[in-house]
Amino acid sequence: MYSKSLYISLSKFSSFISCTFAEYKEDKIITKGTFAKMARGEMIRYMTEETIENISAIKNFNRLGYKYSEEKSNDKNIVFIR
Repeated sequence: MYSKSLYISLSKFSSFISCTFAEYKEDKIITKGTFAKMARGEMIRYMTEETIENISAIKNFNRLGYKYSEEKSNDKNIVFIR
């Protein structure tokens, strides 16, 4: 997993937060790999274009139909659902 390779290079002063891109299907939240991959790319583009410097600003991401879900998110995982 790509995230594991990043995690080992963090300093002790850094924090690691994941983003999940999912959707509802039959009352369940599922992640579709292709759409999640596209959303990760859009997230990087968004962060670059908007010069995001803090975690709270990431929650404004709303591309490809994804919107922040406060209900499903926690301190270590920010969830976006479409």
